[in-house]
Amino acid sequence: MTKLDISKSIIFLGLAEHIQLDGHPYPIGPVSIFNLSRQKNHFVFPVSGRAYNWVFLFHEELFEQPEKAGFFIEIKTEDGQPFGNIKIEPYCQPTSNQNKPEIKQQIKEVASIPHDLLIPKGFGWIIVNCHQIDGLIKNPANFIISASFQGQEEVIGSVNFLYQKVLPYTSEQMKAIEADPLSAKSVRIEIGCKNCPAKLRAYSQFNRSKTLEDDGFVWQYDLCEEFNCDCGQTTQPLIYLRESMHGLLGKGTKTISSKLDYLRRYAHSEIVKTVNSFNLLLDAERDEKPFQLFLEKNPVMLARFHAKKLFIKPNILGKFETDFAILDSMNQLLLIELERPMALFKKDGHPRAGLIHAYSQVRDWLHEYSKHPGAVLEGINIKPDEVMAVKGVVIAGRASKENAKHLQRHLAQPFYNDIEFLTLEDLSLSLLQISHDLA
Repeated sequence: MTKLDISKSIIFLGLAEHIQLDGHPYPIGPVSIFNLSRQKNHFVFPVSGRAYNWVFLFHEELFEQPEKAGFFIEIKTEDGQPFGNIKIEPYCQPTSNQNKPEIKQQIKEVASIPHDLLIPKGFGWIIVNCHQIDGLIKNPANFIISASFQGQEEVIGSVNFLYQKVLPYTSEQMKAIEADPLSAKSVRIEIGCKNCPAKLRAYSQFNRSKTLEDDGFVWQYDLCEEFNCDCGQTTQPLIYLRESMHGLLGKGTKTISSKLDYLRRYAHSEIVKTVNSFNLLLDAERDEKPFQLFLEKNPVMLARFHAKKLFIKPNILGKFETDFAILDSMNQLLLIELERPMALFKKDGHPRAGLIHAYSQVRDWLHEYSKHPGAVLEGINIKPDEVMAVKGVVIAGRASKENAKHLQRHLAQPFYNDIEFLTLEDLSLSLLQISHDLA
């Protein structure tokens, strides 16, 4: 029997946030792996091992000889403390498929339901995804991954969990989060001990809540240094939650524990109510100011721009004032001119004076930026390395009140490539579409 060379038979690829198999497992069917890496940044701890898919490559030789069956993958801290393990039990079972030999393997994970995969011989490597690692990562740490077989143990990789501190949110960042219909209004977490009833419950939101605190929750900024249970079996540093728990309110939130609870900022009924109020305003008002005030109060109407920072009436070098400015998720700075629901086109399809004036204002802003980019960004309070491009946006009029052909031609042949045009009704329609998942 040939000795098994573990280092050449098992490869630890890393941790993935999501894996999607289309029908049959890889290599027969396609596989999509999202955010695979051996280093994961977190702004809060503890982190659950179940939050990730632990992805390995196994060579088919592992399943060719029954006498090689049964080996372990072990996950330990750098100082040798066990974190989790996975038991692999392959076996060989020839079958027939168009006269091609196949190997059937059974893969068992700790605390998981075994599943069968059919892998034709000759493909070389197969992907194995393990997602039942129950341990909690209490601190930033490096974990060593090793495989063992019949007393032989070899390191096959490592994974590093790093701490990324989140600075306190600025008012512009808070407005941007309020503009996201899928954002969290409140995040709550419970930390406890399996051996005694001791528990700590903490919460984060923009403003502290007397109701939650009366119910036993601690605001993140009031957390102490460490949680210690009554029986002495469980400790958890709390500095990471105290410093950065508010980061879970923003975009890209990820479940870190089964004890984590998100309260959405908006229910679908609230979004519908806001949109209906805006549409009533379109029918009732002819001036710009009521629409400016409505969007300031309800920044979620600007959801289509995917804001990271949202500025209200920012000044441009003391010469101009935009209605809004948004730094979006693509690091584009959008300078927005909001107009009233005015008529946009003449009978011949040419733009009316009000629409031409709106474009002219945005052109003035962009021209000023082209001359003094650093000074403009400094005045808005944005760092130059945050911005990849600067564009303009004009929001004006109502599609339902315009000749469809005139509007379509205007959209197809814009005045300027660096200025986007939207109608006020587009804000309502896009918000309803984005918030569809809330229903």
